[in-house]
Amino acid sequence: MKEYLTYTSLDFAQDDKFIAWVKGNNEQNQFWEDFLREYPNKTEVIQDAKSIVQKITIQKKEVKQEKINQIWNTINKKTSSAPLKLVKENSRRKFLRPLIGIAASLLLLFGIFNWFNNGNEQLLVESQVKQQLEHILPDGSTVTLNALSNLSYDKENFTSKRTLTLSGEAFFEVAKGSKFTVLTDQGSVEVLGTSFNVNTRDGLKVDCLTGKVKVENQNSSSVILTPGKGVHFQKQNVNSYDFTGDKVVQWKAGIFPFENTKLENVFAELERQYDIKVEADNSINEKIYNGFFDKTNLDKALYSICWPMNLESKREGNTIRIFTK
Repeated sequence: MKEYLTYTSLDFAQDDKFIAWVKGNNEQNQFWEDFLREYPNKTEVIQDAKSIVQKITIQKKEVKQEKINQIWNTINKKTSSAPLKLVKENSRRKFLRPLIGIAASLLLLFGIFNWFNNGNEQLLVESQVKQQLEHILPDGSTVTLNALSNLSYDKENFTSKRTLTLSGEAFFEVAKGSKFTVLTDQGSVEVLGTSFNVNTRDGLKVDCLTGKVKVENQNSSSVILTPGKGVHFQKQNVNSYDFTGDKVVQWKAGIFPFENTKLENVFAELERQYDIKVEADNSINEKIYNGFFDKTNLDKALYSICWPMNLESKREGNTIRIFTK
């Protein structure tokens, strides 16, 4: 395992064991989960490597000359003004020569035209279970992702069109400038320069800490939020509310408060923060919880949830079973 400590993202992207894991080989899950748990400082490198492996998919098929010419035109446009960057190679990188730089023709002919994503490369940033990940956007804005969340954006053109897509939960501190848009499968959020929290786990929930935020759901219903105001779009329901302080972003400090929340959603957050599986009957999952847990100790977290609800928990390996006393 220690031999991976000196690996870069390109090194990982060439490793057979790593590639098998990214492509869904479950036999590799335990090894890489243990590696990330023991060496969390390698998380960002691992994410970059996963993105490389996921984008490079070779499909052998015949390509017409017209398509070949189109591909080369795209390459020329993207590289004509860009300076060449010389990279010192080691033995593990040699097979990547056809993938790096302008001389990528062989793989392009086999169908990796989508690498350019119509000329714009999309950068994917995702957090793992138990992880909170901070990412600085090209315009200087900062995003903190809660566990098992992801965002993507056009890295090359982001400063001119500040738009990204989010799934999960994230806290944004937006640098002043042009319109900044967060797209989700539940709706969109638009701001100029502000700080706010977005949660897409159960509908679309947005909390404004500073500045002004416009939130619009899938039905084109919109709400303008000012500091201390929040809104929760949930199916056909719209719930506007006030909050005080920074309670809505206490998750950044490892504290997870809940108000009038179904236990199934509380358990889901517990799973993301502790890398466990929670099992409970529907009658328990439907109960409404008001309280909090923190991520310092699983036993204490379970007690914080179960005791006020007159519930008990039993640990069986990585599975937590919840039942009534």
